[in-house]
Amino acid sequence: MRRSSRPGFRLLILLAAFSASLLPGDGLARAQGAQAATICQIQGAGAKTAMDGRLVRVEGVVTGAFGGTDIDGFFIQAPGCDADAATSDGLWIFDGSQDVTVRKGQRVAVTGRVAEHYTLTEVQLGKDGLELLGEDGPVVEPVMVDALPPDPAQAALYLEPFEGMWVGLPIMRVVGATNGYGETYTVPADSDVERLFRATGDGRRMGVVANGQWLRADHGDRLEGVVGNLNLTFDNWKVAVGDPTAVKVWPNGSLRPGRFAPAKDGELTVGSYNLENFFDLLDEDGKNDTEWTPTPERYACELAGRAHSIAEGLGAPHVVGLAEIETKRVLQDLVAQPALAPFHYRPELIEGLDERGIDVGLIYREDKLRLLSLEQAQGCILDPKIDEPGIRCTTAGGEQGWTLFARPPLLARFQVLGTRERFTLIANHFKSKRGGEDATVATRRAQAAHLLTLVERQERLEPGVPVIVSGDLNDFEDSDPIKTLTGSGKLKDPHADRSWARRGTSTASSSTASANSWTSSWCRPGWS
Repeated sequence: MRRSSRPGFRLLILLAAFSASLLPGDGLARAQGAQAATICQIQGAGAKTAMDGRLVRVEGVVTGAFGGTDIDGFFIQAPGCDADAATSDGLWIFDGSQDVTVRKGQRVAVTGRVAEHYTLTEVQLGKDGLELLGEDGPVVEPVMVDALPPDPAQAALYLEPFEGMWVGLPIMRVVGATNGYGETYTVPADSDVERLFRATGDGRRMGVVANGQWLRADHGDRLEGVVGNLNLTFDNWKVAVGDPTAVKVWPNGSLRPGRFAPAKDGELTVGSYNLENFFDLLDEDGKNDTEWTPTPERYACELAGRAHSIAEGLGAPHVVGLAEIETKRVLQDLVAQPALAPFHYRPELIEGLDERGIDVGLIYREDKLRLLSLEQAQGCILDPKIDEPGIRCTTAGGEQGWTLFARPPLLARFQVLGTRERFTLIANHFKSKRGGEDATVATRRAQAAHLLTLVERQERLEPGVPVIVSGDLNDFEDSDPIKTLTGSGKLKDPHADRSWARRGTSTASSSTASANSWTSSWCRPGWS
């Protein structure tokens, strides 16, 4: 579900750990000191367990085992655990780094520590804490979750008693195409909802994530036969599907995302695209990139998908600011793809400080633009609480401070070929929200303030030359960091005010175009 930054794919199944931990009768000694508890006792009748932190031994039937998605562990269930409809009969077991192997239908006993992970009740499997009680447990029938109320608070109350249980959904309509984490977001098909925005709270929204093989579902499609475990991750309710091949996808092409038109004569187009963990084939020493290093087949597929996203989905913009690229080599391979080769893109990237090695880069069309200068615009701040990469630096005043960006902004000055028109692009990748909003917002606010100083500097150096701030700012349009960018009036949000296109006006954009929806139709595990 999980604690590492997403996506967290674990490709290694430790069979030795499985054979050592699933030994009939061996769990009695390991369970000494643990309190015997039932699933429904652990779950309780509220959103959070009353047994948080306790060491327990709990029995149940395995209803779903996961290891190839962003959930890593398994679910157990005790049908008819008690007579209380307010307590769930299902429970999530987080196996940590043990990567044990279990099979649906096995009866098991689990010894571990009870915990709340973002309001999901779980048992964290202890070392050697898994005991096999039998190969064939009772059949667990899915409970239909088909009365989702529109009010989010009411929906949470409705779903909580089914947390972790084996459930089924009615026919659902896709309102969020399968994303880069294998999640598809849906609402009941009999509702009148065709599209949801972040500010539109709707309790009927339900995520669907498949194990091992992702669904191929686009906006407007209908899903039939969704059966799996009711999960809660990143504050979103989701059904983790055990058998994705059993889910029927009924396409509805009329609601799928359209293409951005290529630039007309006299137009300049700029794109912003988070390539999401786009790593090369080398597992390098000194980088935490092992988990994301792709196979050659996967790498080739991702190159093709992203190239088509840029060429067809975005209409081959003159310049595209990019995030989450490991090396310039990746961008060189990208622009050499047949879909992009006709547009004469040139890649640029400067290595940053991110521990995994992901950087900010860009590609631009050499047949349309001339790159005048390129620099990495790192910031240095005195506040020790704002410590993104944890590296010391020296401020302009000579004081010792902390570097502000693990992935510093990339500031590029361009001239349009054939004219004297110029513009500046500042491509970004702000600090993520990993660790929570409260723990990270101050850093993004400081990063936004630093960008404003960069904009002001460019305006002084080149009065009247437009400045475009783009990238993955890891925040929403009504957040403090975005308000910091736009509050002074120096930057305009193109989503809210299209008058920024006038020459000489600067613009800030958190996402100038949606390219990821195009990539998703090319390369996902199990797709042809």
